[in-house]
Amino acid sequence: MQFEFTVPGEPVAKQRPKARMVRIGGGRMTVKMRTPKKTLDYEAKVAESCADIPRFEPGPIRVAVVFVFERPKRLMRKKDPQGRVWKTTRSDVDNCLKALLDGMAGLWTDDAVVCDVRAEKYYAAKGEEPHAAVMIEAINEG
Repeated sequence: MQFEFTVPGEPVAKQRPKARMVRIGGGRMTVKMRTPKKTLDYEAKVAESCADIPRFEPGPIRVAVVFVFERPKRLMRKKDPQGRVWKTTRSDVDNCLKALLDGMAGLWTDDAVVCDVRAEKYYAAKGEEPHAAVMIEAINEG
């Protein structure tokens, strides 16, 4: 069982939860944690992009992702390559992967079933739009 889908737009790295002090009840202060809106919005976009994929049966899963970020103006000169260019700056590929996998949570019971991952990040080719291309596959045991 193998599926592919694309998440349009600039990939987003999973951001750290934000802490906030709030007063509850009789004036006691407590800390509430919340996930930043940018992360929640991206995870919702991922969920929407893979909504038509059926839920996976329990078992190991392989995920391959190509994150394509907007090409910066400094790489738009005539002498720069036409194709994709490796992105060696922030966002970290592992944080982008976390946001993507959290957005795909509806495809399996727990993302711990993801046992094999390949992730790459590039700047887009000239004229290419930013996106994340995802391939998911159930691994046959035996």
